[in-house]
Amino acid sequence: MTLRPILLSLLLVTAGVTISACDDAKLNEMFDGKRKLPGERKEIFPGGVPGVQQGVPPELMKGYHAKQEEQEKAALAANEEAQRKQQAERQAELEKTEKAEKAARAREAAAQRAEERARKQAQRQQQQQAAPQMAAPAQSPAPPPGQVRPWPGQQQAAPPPPPPPQQQQAAQQPAPGQLRPWPGADQPPPSDRFR
Repeated sequence: MTLRPILLSLLLVTAGVTISACDDAKLNEMFDGKRKLPGERKEIFPGGVPGVQQGVPPELMKGYHAKQEEQEKAALAANEEAQRKQQAERQAELEKTEKAEKAARAREAAAQRAEERARKQAQRQQQQQAAPQMAAPAQSPAPPPGQVRPWPGQQQAAPPPPPPPQQQQAAQQPAPGQLRPWPGADQPPPSDRFR
């Protein structure tokens, strides 16, 4: 019984070696169900498919990452330089607008000053013209204190002279020997409404 499996395995090994050593095309066609088309066979892309890299990808090659880092650094430096240029241009534009605004403010201030001068000159001229007219009413006698003054449009009289300063001081200061009244002494004492 042990002889049968040994003989069977030996037979299979010899048959496999014999079949594999056979280089006959007809024997291969027997196992291959497709028939090849007649004609010549040529490569479509003899140098390789365009756009497809052949061989080891560059990211797996030694030194690729160093080149990539250098490219990134160069790109960052270029971006920074572009940002600096843009910032310098913005700063220059801001300075130009500030200068223009300052010039406009200076022109406005000069125009306002000139307008003020013209207004003051006009007022001086009016005052000079009105001075003789004012002198004439001042010469007219003032109405007595009991009389009612006329309306400003009817006839203007000179205002009554202010009281002499000595009378004002005497009214404010008490006589020597008298005590000064406490502020608010002329008001009545508070009521007991809060008790």
